[in-house]
Amino acid sequence: SPTNGTLVFDTGTQSYWYRQAGVWVELPKGGNMANYWQLSGMAGNEITHTNSGGFWSKNPVAVPFTADTISNPPTVPVNEAGTRLMWIPNRSAFRAGTVSNTSIWSASKIGLFSFASGFDTQANGKWSTAMGNVTTASGLGSVALGSGNNATNEASVALGALNNATGYVSTTTGYLNSASGYVSTAMGYNTHASSAYTTAIGNYTTASGEGALATGGYTTASGSYATAMGAHTWASGQYATAMGYVTAASGRLSTAMGYGANTDYYAGAFIIGDSDPNNEGVTYSGATDQFVARYWNGYYLMTSGNQARTGVQIAHGQSAWSAISDSTRKEKIVLADGESFLLKLRNLRLGSWNYKNQGTKPERFYGPMAQEIFTAFGKDQYGTIGNDTTVSTLNMDGLLFIFSQALEKRTQDLKNYVHNLEKCTEILEAENRQLKDFMQKMEARLQQLESSSATDTEKKQIADK
Repeated sequence: SPTNGTLVFDTGTQSYWYRQAGVWVELPKGGNMANYWQLSGMAGNEITHTNSGGFWSKNPVAVPFTADTISNPPTVPVNEAGTRLMWIPNRSAFRAGTVSNTSIWSASKIGLFSFASGFDTQANGKWSTAMGNVTTASGLGSVALGSGNNATNEASVALGALNNATGYVSTTTGYLNSASGYVSTAMGYNTHASSAYTTAIGNYTTASGEGALATGGYTTASGSYATAMGAHTWASGQYATAMGYVTAASGRLSTAMGYGANTDYYAGAFIIGDSDPNNEGVTYSGATDQFVARYWNGYYLMTSGNQARTGVQIAHGQSAWSAISDSTRKEKIVLADGESFLLKLRNLRLGSWNYKNQGTKPERFYGPMAQEIFTAFGKDQYGTIGNDTTVSTLNMDGLLFIFSQALEKRTQDLKNYVHNLEKCTEILEAENRQLKDFMQKMEARLQQLESSSATDTEKKQIADK
């Protein structure tokens, strides 16, 4: 039977009735001010209260928080298609609006502590609220507001139009969204959050991996705890991240950013792409745990603020780093004593080595020791150059230039010395040739004298005979 305190309107007699002490009592239709009620309005069927006490209805027995269908069985004062307002004290429920059939606000559809208003709205769940047009809140503590929304699980919320919040503590807002995962959220247009702790926001986004996040437009995060952001991005690897436009992070723990970048199922890969000005297409990672970056106009890594830039860069088409070496950017220039640098170079330990704790087959390298480089070349009259644990390629290049210049000076000095020796040799050779010529003449003269002396001797011997 209806609960005492229930108020209904009889469309046949155009009168209001309320339930009191187990019987229906009609509210007076005239000026009986003792009841503080009267019918008025153009149609004569509007109920107004004539006292400052307001419009209220008190149930003699409070409905406890723990109430259920046994302690407070479903009931409804009237069940028919039409427009009406109903306060159902036994269920601590309120209904106001229009229903198109008898099933929508039937006794079984009146949830405890529920509220429904609008057209064909249903608040079936305990503590549920449904408002608007054809909305349904059937989960415990669920809320459905707007048009065509359904909140069917506990503490689920559906706001907007044609949304479905079917997961536990799920939330949908916008249009044509669905949140079916445990504690999932779908917001925007045609977004879907289908696994536990997933979030889909934007336009045609899907978060299907546990804990996944998809935002933007046409993005999909299907890997566990993956993130897809931007437009037309896919994050299918576990813990993967895809950001930008037309990027894909398919490898576990991989990241794809920018435009036209794909980790190609390589775990731990990181790839980032530019705008692809020549339309060369998607760039792919080539190995696990590899960093790939595609930038048509190169790279600039800054180690300072924007006003006085320092750092390194790779220009378009280049394959090595360049450092700023503009003379107009330099000051306190100290020219090097090349010979002293060469003497210090002589004492360096140079050879091959490998880093410690790099496994049984470590990578081998050639080079100096940072401590020795710093001790030999780490200071000038203005300050410190480098440190004792690392070597800078810019400083090493500078040292090599100093060494080369000093060696070139030595070479030039040796060339000059050799040139002078050659001149001396030429002089000596000329003198030697003169001496040879003189000796030859002396030998010829001597031979002539010897020949003449022999002839005179022979003549004397003949004369003596």
